[in-house]
Amino acid sequence: LQQADVQEFRPELLPVMEQVRRASVADVFAVVTGQAVGLAAFLPRGRVLLELTPALDGPYPCHRGWDLNPTSEVGQIARLAELHHRCVMVPYVTRAPSAQRRRRSAARVDQGPIP
Repeated sequence: LQQADVQEFRPELLPVMEQVRRASVADVFAVVTGQAVGLAAFLPRGRVLLELTPALDGPYPCHRGWDLNPTSEVGQIARLAELHHRCVMVPYVTRAPSAQRRRRSAARVDQGPIP
């Protein structure tokens, strides 16, 4: 296994060119569903877009598995940018979860291997 260099950034706090620069060098882009997902268009071809979306009923389905959401808004970005896309439904909570609930939630999330 390779060691990962994980960097957190809040795009809304950065100039647009810095946002694009950071996205353009990422191998894996994990992002909560929202406007920042649009930065995935600047990822190098073949990289990974990991979309974290709330587990709520709504018009945007999130099918488990790699590249299984080509018609969702985020899936379309991934398809057009030639990225591998995985939509992960994250349990919605209204308060910070206890450590025990976090462990149970983490155990339920099925990521599968990265292509």
